[in-house]
Amino acid sequence: MIGPGTHVAKVKNHVLAKTSTGIEQIAVTFETDDGTITWYGYFTDKAIKRTIESLKILGWNPEEHDHQVASLHDTGLLVGAEAEIVVENEEYDGRTRAKVRWVNSIGTGEGVREKMDPGEAEAFSTRMRGNFVTATPPKANSAPGKSPGNGSKPRPKPQPAPRAKAAPSPEENEGEDIPF
Repeated sequence: MIGPGTHVAKVKNHVLAKTSTGIEQIAVTFETDDGTITWYGYFTDKAIKRTIESLKILGWNPEEHDHQVASLHDTGLLVGAEAEIVVENEEYDGRTRAKVRWVNSIGTGEGVREKMDPGEAEAFSTRMRGNFVTATPPKANSAPGKSPGNGSKPRPKPQPAPRAKAAPSPEENEGEDIPF
């Protein structure tokens, strides 16, 4: 049994099928370093959006195939496609089995459901900036003269305030009015 976690997997085969209760599905068998496992994508109202998203991740282009899911039935169209699959253990009829919970693009990480577009990422970054500034204390072991946090720009050395010159004593003034 493939253990829980995120695994890089390659499509071995796929076929359209039905459950014992007649619900249409696609069964995609993946090959991983730890063995094979099948993901079932359902075409119910609740699941169809994620099923189509997963199929697109695997390289299916609905427009190219006139939006006909039959292009995926026992054709080998997706064979060799790679993805990250998230495997979880599930208990069913008193037995524990491994189940593919998510099919993700490689490199998106475990549990990523929707990647931010660049504008969303920028807006999020702007909103969070203050939190990071206040949560990041200055480094205690910063070298003198360095700004905390960046370590590259020297901090200007504080200069002492100019002192007012004391009036000269009569002895210091002695001889100053001599023209030579």
